[in-house]
This record gives sequence, structure tokens and C-alpha cells, in this order.
Amino acid sequence: MTPGVLARRVASNAMRLLPVTAYGRVIRREAIGLCYHVVSDGPVPHVSPLYPFKTAAQFRADLLWLKARFRFVSFPELMEARDAGRALGPNRVFLSFDDGYAECFSVVRPLLLELGIPCTFFLTTDVIGNGQALAFNQVALCVQGMEAMDGARVRAILEEMGAAAGRPLADPEAVSAWIRPALRNPDSPAYATLARLVEVAGVDVGAFLRTQPYLAAEQVKQMAAEGFSFGGHSRLHWHLGSIAGPERVEHEIVESCRVAAALSGASRVPFAFPYDGFGLDRGLLAEVLRRNPFIGPVFGTGGVAQEEQVLHRMIVDHPPKRPGVPSTLPGVFRDAYLSEALRLLGGARAAPPG
Repeated sequence: MTPGVLARRVASNAMRLLPVTAYGRVIRREAIGLCYHVVSDGPVPHVSPLYPFKTAAQFRADLLWLKARFRFVSFPELMEARDAGRALGPNRVFLSFDDGYAECFSVVRPLLLELGIPCTFFLTTDVIGNGQALAFNQVALCVQGMEAMDGARVRAILEEMGAAAGRPLADPEAVSAWIRPALRNPDSPAYATLARLVEVAGVDVGAFLRTQPYLAAEQVKQMAAEGFSFGGHSRLHWHLGSIAGPERVEHEIVESCRVAAALSGASRVPFAFPYDGFGLDRGLLAEVLRRNPFIGPVFGTGGVAQEEQVLHRMIVDHPPKRPGVPSTLPGVFRDAYLSEALRLLGGARAAPPG
């Protein structure tokens, strides 16, 4: 048995024996970050083809599981402790939602108010008010549209998209898997292909926007008045590590945070990486924050990994796969802490922070 395999086995067995609330005493962190995107009891056409998400009942089960074991910390509380150089104490949870979907107001907000739980919402600010649609949401609508077509029409679209991709694409999901990563870069020629995909799939983006899939400015203002916090998440959810030019990277961060601050009335707002922080020069990030002291801290998606400039979060959208399982969070916590334990032990290389 190799040292890496042995380390993984020992760490895994130890994690299974410990209660979840003990993980934070073994691997201490400022706060445990959780990241959701959408909660809904029905299909969400612009999200459902991309990833599964929890129902309102499943989200409530998560909140009740957390409330029984942890203390929720708001963004102002987090910043007050940081500014004072004071530890928050063990078993603190920071709850957040990314992207700014309308369900944050209609579904998530009532549950949080009912249970008295603070939350920070990171906004892709150019879609607030539903003036335009995010690229990956358009892809999801195309996938859904293709699934309703007859076979001959779908094959024709797959052939055309396959020619653009330079390889065969077997089904609508394969089209999505190919084009979505390319759309992370705003300079990608894939945007022209997306426009063509929208056309041949018969997607009416204007009609989609009239359904108000994203938060409106007035909704953000109301939620801020109710005590929720907001932060920037870039303007159109581009991957900052893929954008050419430090000025453009800074513009994405600063402008999205400026809008979040203006709408929420906050003097200081956080920022969350779209996708992840891979490839983004941390020296550049430090300079952006230094020049714009109203921004910070920055949040990533690296689970419980630790990084000087970034507070990381676990992505927790996926619902239980088996009936009778009230919450997926125990497994998510165990996996995140196990990954970090292995990294610290050097027994197996975990993925770098996102």
C-alpha cells in the first residue's frame, strides 16, 4: 500500500468516526462557506439542463440541519470580527447564493426570513433587471428546446454544431458540454456559435427575459432592507482567469461590486469568483483590492481550503439521490474536510482552491 493510499484510508476512517461539528476543531477555519445557486420546486428551464438543485423542502432540511449544529454568521458580523482581529468561534457557517436568480427572492428569501438566517447574495450585475441573459442560461434553453424537437431536426443541429466543434456531438448534452467552457472567455469565437445555436434551436431570448428569470433592482433593495447582504460576481459571469488584460479583470470586479453596493446601500461589499479563481494572478487581485477598499473579502469555491486572500466555500446545490435522506450536507462536509486533510498530510494531492 502506497503512503498516499494509506493516508487517504486513515483520514477517511477518522472523518467517519468524528461528528461533523468536530471537523472544525481538527482543521480550523474562519467560517465554513456554503454556496447555492437556485432553489425551486419545479424545473427552471435556464438551469435544469445544467445541474440539479434542491427543492424548497430540501433546502429547508439543509437549513434546519445546519441550525442544529452551527451558528450562522452574517457578512457584517464576519467583517466586524475580521476588522477587530477577533476570532468568530468554532462552528460558524457563512451562507451564500451566486448568480442572482429570481428564485432568491421568491423561494429562498421567505425561508430565510422565517428561520431568521442571514445570507449573502453575489450578483452578476449586468443581468439585474432582466435586460440580457447569461450565456450558459441560453445554452440550457437551447438544450431544452432541442429535446422537444423531432429526430431529424436534432440531427441536423448536432451535425452543424459538431462541425463547429471539430468533433462529433452525440446529443444536446454533448453540445452543452462542449460550448459552455468556451463561453467563459468573453473573447471566445464560441459566442458567434452560441448565437447560431440560439437561432437553430428556436430560442426566443426576449420572451425568456420577459419571464424575469433574474433579480430586479427593486427586489435587491427590498432584500437589503430586510437585512440580507449583497456582493459582486462579475458583470456577465466570465472566468476572470481567462480574460485578457488586467484592466478588464479589474473592471469586472470593481463594476459588479459598485452596482451591488449602490443597490444594497452597503459601504463595503464582498466579491465571489465566477466559476473559480484558477489562473487569476493573486498579485493583481491584491492590487485591485488595495485600490478599491470598499471591496472585500473575496470568496472562492475551494471547499475548506485556506488561502490568504480568498475565503472558500463548498458548492452544495446537489439534492439527495436517495429518498429518506434529509440533507446532503453531512457528506459534503466530510468530503471537503477529507480533501483538505489529505492535502495537509501530503498523502494525496487535492484539487487547488477554486
